[in-house]
Amino acid sequence: MIIYSSSIWLENTTQMAEIFSTITYWLHTKTKNPIFPETFLNQPQRSFSDGSSLEIIKTDIDFPHIFSFRYIQKDNEVFGRRWITEIGIKQETNESDIQCSFLVQTNEISVNVPQPKQTTRPWLITELIKRCNVSRKTVGRTIKTIDDLSDAEALAYEIESSERNYPIIIVSPTSEGDYLVDLEKLLSQTSGLAETIQIQVGADTYGIAAIFGKTHSAYNGAINILFPIINRDNNEYLPTHLLLPERINEILNTEDSVEFEILKSISHRMNVPNSWLHITPELVKGAIRKRELDKLRQHSEETGELKQYIELLEEDIQQKQVDNEKLLVTIDTLQGDNNYYSSEYDISNEEKKLLQLKVDGLLGHLDDYKKSHQERGELRDCSEELRELIYDYLNGYITPYRSLELISFLLRISVKSHS
Repeated sequence: MIIYSSSIWLENTTQMAEIFSTITYWLHTKTKNPIFPETFLNQPQRSFSDGSSLEIIKTDIDFPHIFSFRYIQKDNEVFGRRWITEIGIKQETNESDIQCSFLVQTNEISVNVPQPKQTTRPWLITELIKRCNVSRKTVGRTIKTIDDLSDAEALAYEIESSERNYPIIIVSPTSEGDYLVDLEKLLSQTSGLAETIQIQVGADTYGIAAIFGKTHSAYNGAINILFPIINRDNNEYLPTHLLLPERINEILNTEDSVEFEILKSISHRMNVPNSWLHITPELVKGAIRKRELDKLRQHSEETGELKQYIELLEEDIQQKQVDNEKLLVTIDTLQGDNNYYSSEYDISNEEKKLLQLKVDGLLGHLDDYKKSHQERGELRDCSEELRELIYDYLNGYITPYRSLELISFLLRISVKSHS
């Protein structure tokens, strides 16, 4: 099962030695074994005293330079589970940014082994970001802020872009000017995964909601996660996950953290598409085979000896058949994921239609009442606020205090309509 997957990019000024030094530091901390950066790559297979193991596959004679590290360790708390952490590194040319991809997954011996409930992120990523020069291609390098409506308008284009392939986390302040999440900790957990947007205290949240759309904004301490747009049946659907202040406070009253709740939600949706960008051991092996085939083909053309080239080509064909079988399994898995998200889209679309019907009905009643009492002017000052309260209620944003305001309005309307 995939637990976590992401990629970061480092500037081409970053030395490979810096990356390998960081990886060896991470491995040394986990295994408590001495690991020396200068000889690190010379041991393709290595076992450690705690029972964990490391496999290194690389091709770095010519560009592209590609490396794969697979670290396997047993779960110290759950018998029958192994944790597999893969790190991929790729640089196409000397001028290219360096991609570092990460994949964490578990391997259980049977269905009797309980699946892990908590998403985990290798702290190696934080170390690489701290020690190396991070490229602009990396998502979530810093916390972006919304100070005014011009900032919101600029961000709206990013939110609605069909090219966006990463989530956006919008964090709003409470009415007291506090945030219900540690923004720096959230940034640390989601760098390489999502952009974090902070609505500044005092910003016009109603104006921002008007620009983003109420379902795509957040206020009164809420946190809204906006996932990449899904296009289905020529209809675009933007999935969201809204954490209301009440839910955040529930999490804060447990041993869980809001930051990990957000990470879990993002990983659930983004693990599969992010894993497509991962530099796997199989990808490195394929690059090595291709390089060997190219060299042998060139040698065969020069000498006329084709036997060895044909034998290697047949081996390559057999390996690709094995790879194709693995791809078919992956396709079946992705088809299941696609069916899940398609079903989720249909349900959300139907809910949206029902909500719209409710909104239209309530606003119709409101307009009828306003017309029938226009001479008395009873709703002249409160109709817009009542509309806001109804929208807030239907979209799940309403606070307990605002709920009382809505009930008060509706009671006043009911009393006046029967008087």
